[in-house]
Amino acid sequence: MLAKITLSAILLSFGYNIYAQEIASADTIKSSVKLDIGFGYTPTTDYTNTQNTELISSPIVSPGIAYSHKSGFGLSLNSSFLLSNSNNQSLYEMIISPSYNYGKSKLYSLGASYSRFYYNKNSPIPQTPINNELYTFFSYDDLFIKPSIEFDYGFGTIKNAKVYSFKKKTSLGSQTISGHDLSVTLNASKSLSFDNLLTPEDELEVATKVSLISGTENFFRNLKTSKNLSRNKHFQDNSTSATSTDGSKFELRSFQTAVSLNYAIGKFNLIPQYDIAFPLSGDSKTPYGYFTANLQFTF
Repeated sequence: MLAKITLSAILLSFGYNIYAQEIASADTIKSSVKLDIGFGYTPTTDYTNTQNTELISSPIVSPGIAYSHKSGFGLSLNSSFLLSNSNNQSLYEMIISPSYNYGKSKLYSLGASYSRFYYNKNSPIPQTPINNELYTFFSYDDLFIKPSIEFDYGFGTIKNAKVYSFKKKTSLGSQTISGHDLSVTLNASKSLSFDNLLTPEDELEVATKVSLISGTENFFRNLKTSKNLSRNKHFQDNSTSATSTDGSKFELRSFQTAVSLNYAIGKFNLIPQYDIAFPLSGDSKTPYGYFTANLQFTF
């Protein structure tokens, strides 16, 4: 059987790797180790040039490893590298995530995780104080269309952050910044499976999902339920600096739809996904889409 996949406004961050930070699955009764590599895009900016602080999309690769115990407990380690970076600071993020996922019931599934982010301050990724994440989800699985809800809380502190004003095109100096962000996401998903397409041992799962995301947008961050913010080419339109955005009010943020293919053969899974987001807050309401892909090996 295919491992359960999670389509959300989250993914391989950036490109994130939608699946790079996914909670280790407990949908089988045996323990397992999963290796994965994801491809996508992340926003970057040139901190050395205050006349050119606009965000651009840069390609990334995100390898990871996750251990899932049959009890439901898991631990994952992920990293992300820029594929094009003139200052050779290609490693920009590492994430350690202990988790618990209960998936033994046919009626529902639930899980929770804590993630600790470690950022390379010399990379061109916008800096953020959000270096801790608490995440939990609940889904009811015994319906034709599966509803689910996700809660996401990010918090932390960053010292000597390089802060720039996108609107004024000028440096605001180095600052110590503390902050938090909260996100609540409602989802509805449906998947279909097809067996024996090319060989007697392969399987294809086609999944669609719609999500309604609400919360705050105080800072650039890479949380599970709000990664789409940073893929928006209009992100800088609403931003007051490379660190902080103008979104402290809790409100509806985005409506998102996603289509994913999960092709499994043997111990390998290939998972391309395309998301379209429709912003509901901020200065720009222009829809935008992004593509990500993930390759997994489970043993």
